[in-house]
Amino acid sequence: MSAVLAEKLVRETPPASEHYGKKNRIPEHLLARLWQKKAARQEWLRTHGGTKIRVIYPGSLGTGAGPDFRNALLEVEGQGIVRGDVEIHVRQKDWKSHGHGGDPNYNGVVLHAALEVESQDTQLQSGRHAPVVSLMPLFAVESVAVNGTRTPASPANASLWALLGQQGYPAPQSPGGMGELLDLAGDRRFLAKTEY
Repeated sequence: MSAVLAEKLVRETPPASEHYGKKNRIPEHLLARLWQKKAARQEWLRTHGGTKIRVIYPGSLGTGAGPDFRNALLEVEGQGIVRGDVEIHVRQKDWKSHGHGGDPNYNGVVLHAALEVESQDTQLQSGRHAPVVSLMPLFAVESVAVNGTRTPASPANASLWALLGQQGYPAPQSPGGMGELLDLAGDRRFLAKTEY
């Protein structure tokens, strides 16, 4: 992830609200943008059950009713190349709360991606199951700005948390902590903007 996209996530993350809940503050549209910009750059993503999935093409942004991305192209371990739709959520359980499990518009989903993953698959209206991957690996950055100079990322600093840590934010211990961290960054930015 570029530093610009990481900074944009911090800038655009809204404060806590009833809509997002205590642990769910990252808007899905930002996760969708992250998927669109970053998914195909990953070597492999892993399902909750351990199956490797490589994104060849993240799909075209969906419009209207239906999945977030259409006609994605994936390489699935043990299955080969798979083409289909991808649905993005903050939490895997949002699939059910959004009513997708009973909606035939989502029967073409071949991959469900979420920050918080509880099981290895998601049931579609057709009865078929789509594998689930965590979006957490997409938060790694290619380079980190240190004192205004860009340096290549290393295992020690190759995450969004390293970038935010340089700005004095505490490292989160869980996906829920990530939302809290980004909310804190958004609050600090808002307060800084209102001081002028």
